[in-house]
Amino acid sequence: MLPVLIRRVWQAFLQLNLYKNSSSNDQTACKEYLATRIYVCCLAIAIIIVTITTSLITRLVNKIEYSPSFERFLVLTSKYPNSVHCPCTKVGIGYDAFVATQVRFHQVCSSQFVEQTWIDMMFAAQNRTLISAGDFRTRLIFFWQLIAGFCTISNRTWSEVVVAFDATQILSQLAMSEDLMRTQVYVDLNKQIAMVQSAFIRDLRSIRQTFRGNQMVSGLGSNFYMKYSAGDDTQFQPVPQMAPQTYNNCTCLNIAG
Repeated sequence: MLPVLIRRVWQAFLQLNLYKNSSSNDQTACKEYLATRIYVCCLAIAIIIVTITTSLITRLVNKIEYSPSFERFLVLTSKYPNSVHCPCTKVGIGYDAFVATQVRFHQVCSSQFVEQTWIDMMFAAQNRTLISAGDFRTRLIFFWQLIAGFCTISNRTWSEVVVAFDATQILSQLAMSEDLMRTQVYVDLNKQIAMVQSAFIRDLRSIRQTFRGNQMVSGLGSNFYMKYSAGDDTQFQPVPQMAPQTYNNCTCLNIAG
């Protein structure tokens, strides 16, 4: 059936004459058939080219979806990452609405060594025995007091950082993809952390400069101590002087440590 149909179409093509008129004769018929075949072939080729070109062209179709779900939004952003535009009902939203921030401190800050009960017990034990100020047990009491103070400051400081970060708003007129929002969250959080670290280091340097400039002496004499040297006269008259303690060629007179 198909070969017969192809044969009939081919015969019709050979007998097709688009340029036949009343003045046609046997001499002009050959030219008319040739011109018709050339025209039909060119027309077919042009139609094929236009069809292929049209099928390869990407056409942009605008489609509106009202109030899509979160899962639907993820599907659309993964499928059309550069063409999805989802206007937000609010231009700004705080990080506390969708970000949970948790700070983990060193385990020593949650141990019993920084509890006031432990420090008071060490003070009571020291009062019952005669221990010199240079004994490591005496210094250990004040050491744990210092660590407890640092833990308290760190806890309060980072709690303020979390509060400030949660109050920070992310501003955007269009809904962001998850990756872009995650990057923005890390950038803002690291900015808050860097600001607090800079302020904390600045305060520590100010304290060190104050101790160095005023030569403040700790109660244990761990940074400066008093020594006596001979005077300029012939009689031995000790002259008290403050001298810095040296630890591995490092003294409190050196701000850099």
